[in-house]
Amino acid sequence: MDALPLYRLEHIFKRSHIDIPRNTMAGWMIAMSEKLQPIYNLMEEELLSSDYVCCDETVVQVLKEPGKKAQSKSYMWVRSRHGPQEGPIAGLKINPIVLFDYDPTRSGTVPNKLLKDFKGYLQVDGYAGYDEVCNGADVTRVGCMAHVRRYFYDVRKASPKQSSAANDVLLLIQKLYKIEELISEKTIEDRFKIRQEQSAPILQEIKSWLDENEKRYPPQGLMGKAITYAQNQWPYVINYLKYGKLAIDNNFTENRIRPFAIGRKNWLFSDSVAGANASGMIYSILQTSRGNGLDPYAYMRHLLTELPKCQTADQIAKLLPHKIDFKILK
Repeated sequence: MDALPLYRLEHIFKRSHIDIPRNTMAGWMIAMSEKLQPIYNLMEEELLSSDYVCCDETVVQVLKEPGKKAQSKSYMWVRSRHGPQEGPIAGLKINPIVLFDYDPTRSGTVPNKLLKDFKGYLQVDGYAGYDEVCNGADVTRVGCMAHVRRYFYDVRKASPKQSSAANDVLLLIQKLYKIEELISEKTIEDRFKIRQEQSAPILQEIKSWLDENEKRYPPQGLMGKAITYAQNQWPYVINYLKYGKLAIDNNFTENRIRPFAIGRKNWLFSDSVAGANASGMIYSILQTSRGNGLDPYAYMRHLLTELPKCQTADQIAKLLPHKIDFKILK
């Protein structure tokens, strides 16, 4: 929770004349993560049974990854279930789930494995690694408008000559987000209807602008890259219009990765594959509990106290973040 690397904790303890080697603490964390596996399994089961899941990935360095150099990149893959823009939807309660999974590669085999049994809407960025799973008959790919916006924002920031043209697109995207803000607490049906009436025409304006300007800019320039990305992603970016539960972007998942990225700046790497897997397990529990309004420390302490007492799957299920009694944690 505080993103403290084990070597720093080791020195903090030493100042109080407490000798706990970092290897010992690492072993504790790995052992603890193994005890949390039943909760993770139930969260994964719920997430994959949802009709709307989001995915993203971020880099992590693992020093002792078999067959790889210590300085090479590995990845933490993140799957999430949430309500649009984290806001409530009238008549529907969605309990967030966030799962972190370590894998040494960024290949498409990973999302194929992680989303093997998923059927529904999958929101991702333009990374080609998601192509195969999204091409399945039971999966509808939904793009991320925030990524489209980011490309044009970079043009406006870097190129004074093209800032006016980029701003034309950014202002239209801003209108789309204003609509999202206004409908954040509407029912799924109302969100769908309002988007069809108000968002669809704006999206058509953006598409017309892209078509008109596609040949005006060299593809290797910032503006050319922005237009190319938007055009390539357009069939998926507009899919959020199809279902009122969907979000306009994948910001929820990206924001759940941020604590991991902050921690990575401090601890820099995982020593072993077991440590990376443990890190993913622990972040899954902490981020899901936080998303459900729990104090992550209090929830983790409660889990580690109560899980050993559980004899059945039903007893474990009662410990899920969205099923726990808030009063117990106080």
